[in-house]
Amino acid sequence: MEGLPDDVIVEIFSFLPHQLLLLEVRTVCRRWYTLSHSADLWQTVDLTLGFNQTEKQAMVSNLKRVQDHVKILKVDPRLLQTIFKNDIWQFLTLKTLHLNTLCKTTVSVLGEPNLRYPRLEKVYFSSAFDNKLVLSAFSGLKLDTFEWKYSGPFQQFRETILALGKMDNLQKVRLHVKSLDNELLSYLLKNCHTLHSLKLYFFNVNIKIDNDAFLSLTDNCSLTELGLPTTSITDESLYHISKTCPFLKLININNCFYITDVGIRHLAMNCIHLENVHIGNIPNLTNCTVQLISNKFKHLKVLNLKQCMGMENRGIANIFKKCSMLIKLNVSFCPKVNSHVLLPDKIWTSNVPLKLREISLSGNNNITSEVVFRIIKLCCCLQSFELASCPSIQSIDTASNKQGISNTRSECVQKPQKTDHSHMKSVNFIGSLNVEDSVIIALSYICPDLRNLRLTDCKKLTQNVLGVVFRNCRFIDSLEIANCTFKRKEYKDTVTL
Repeated sequence: MEGLPDDVIVEIFSFLPHQLLLLEVRTVCRRWYTLSHSADLWQTVDLTLGFNQTEKQAMVSNLKRVQDHVKILKVDPRLLQTIFKNDIWQFLTLKTLHLNTLCKTTVSVLGEPNLRYPRLEKVYFSSAFDNKLVLSAFSGLKLDTFEWKYSGPFQQFRETILALGKMDNLQKVRLHVKSLDNELLSYLLKNCHTLHSLKLYFFNVNIKIDNDAFLSLTDNCSLTELGLPTTSITDESLYHISKTCPFLKLININNCFYITDVGIRHLAMNCIHLENVHIGNIPNLTNCTVQLISNKFKHLKVLNLKQCMGMENRGIANIFKKCSMLIKLNVSFCPKVNSHVLLPDKIWTSNVPLKLREISLSGNNNITSEVVFRIIKLCCCLQSFELASCPSIQSIDTASNKQGISNTRSECVQKPQKTDHSHMKSVNFIGSLNVEDSVIIALSYICPDLRNLRLTDCKKLTQNVLGVVFRNCRFIDSLEIANCTFKRKEYKDTVTL
């Protein structure tokens, strides 16, 4: 160790947990105590794991030496009490603070935030205690991000929301809560004038939110991200949102059962800058919605249509043709989407969204192995492919050979160097009961850089695929077949890297 250059030693220790660095800085090597002051090692500090009292004291003592480098601090509240108990600390560069949980004792030792972390911008925490104390600890700061997971009494939650409305610089709010009434939502939308992102996640389903809550939105509202999944919002709600939030880039209304094509039309007409659209599991949507999306949202990057039972081939085909910026598409468990929309050359040609990186076709009974290999071949940026519970994916030899695709795959197996699709990193076949060895073997030849291949509950697979996959896919260390996990080291005699 003593003979290594300084930069190499620093690089080695950048891979170690911060707890270990803070506990053992004097015992590693003579130069480590000095080198451990390197700012690159301490930009993000994670101290959330368990430790005893002796370890806490040692870590706090050593943390003082590097406090001026810390920008992101994730800390267990017990350690936070030790840090702030006796000394006046100053994390002058700290911008983000993650606190797993808060209690009255923890909050009482946070001290004056303007002195201890004057540049703090983002706070993430969960608490079921008196949140007046929590907010009082941060009230003097110009926070731009506030994320809170809360399952306590509603009255305390109300007081916190009222306090949030008084923060002048607040831009992003994420709340994980049981419920939210119209009055509080209206207050938040009306008083947080600088708010750009509001995402609400509820522990319950179908939370009631009336249209009146959105009447407080003013014209040219600064909101660019809005998440309201599992709520009772309606088409009228989307009308108010679309009229007052023309610069909206993300909307999440998954599981909002009262929305129809009319509500999506309001968004399509007024929110043309949308890039992320999550409208999964909305039973009343039809192909009209997908037509509107493909025609109006020219900057669309992420589209979630999971469990939209009304989606059909024609609508999905238009998405492929017109949304050239698309990088993530989820059409899983859409029973009316089948192989015909994904296979013809008029769809999968130069019009294919070549930027597509993730696609999910899970739960679709009509997706065949022929379609799978064709998509991998033609989507040159594709990295993740979800094919869970697709019973029609069987053997590569059972599909039609009309377009010469089977011949192409045979060539892939015989001459893998000519068909290297190294862009693929993850494929999920979990629950696809009929997948056979030939599919996995062919996949291993054409996708040598796979990191994640999930085969749980693929009943027809045998151990014959193990040696081939481990030999061809050097980054895969284990596979699960027939409820048994096999490690690469068990097949080292067959693996050649």
